[in-house]
Amino acid sequence: MEMHEGLAEYTGVALSGAPDLARYVADRNLKDGVAKPTFIRSFAYASGPAYGVLLDQAKGDWRKSLKKTDDLGALLQTALGLRLPERLVESAEARAEEYGGKKLAATETERDDKRHKLLAGYRRKLIEGPVLIIPLRQMKMQFDPGEPISLDPRGTVYPSIKIIDIWGILTVSSGALVESDFSKVTVSAPIDSLASSAKGDGWTLELNPGWELRAGPRAGEQTIARKAP
Repeated sequence: MEMHEGLAEYTGVALSGAPDLARYVADRNLKDGVAKPTFIRSFAYASGPAYGVLLDQAKGDWRKSLKKTDDLGALLQTALGLRLPERLVESAEARAEEYGGKKLAATETERDDKRHKLLAGYRRKLIEGPVLIIPLRQMKMQFDPGEPISLDPRGTVYPSIKIIDIWGILTVSSGALVESDFSKVTVSAPIDSLASSAKGDGWTLELNPGWELRAGPRAGEQTIARKAP
């Protein structure tokens, strides 16, 4: 995520024309990042520009040798010659106190409890109950990067998302599960369906010509496929 979204966000910051990029990143990206409800698929919008600006200060030509397998944090550690403390956990906990660590931990614990209840609901709706499973072939996704919720090991739940693919358009407002390998998306079973459309609990599906709903391989499952010639 840092090498993809993080670098893109850093590029925007670097080209923004701000006279003091470090302060700009601190006031904008880092403060906004802390305020987000989740770091899933969104942390890099804060950490990417921060690492990029610090690398600019420490090693101005770092971008010339950049590889997609690089780790921005590791690059900065090398550029500054930093050595991690031997007792890393104890050191991190001590430093956390300077940033309201106990209050943050309590808030995260409360949020995690709510998250587990939310995940249980999504498991019942998108895994255990009757579902519609849609293959992903050439998808284009539109979603809020602050919303996704990891549902290990299956994939990621997107509370709201719009997916455009060769079969049509899926618009979701109350949860869709995208597999970790991006091979398919799952929503709750259809409540109503016509030849060219279907809808369920918090979602609608517009089918392109030549596609139809079919029964899936397991009881309670449906899918979409090309119509027989």
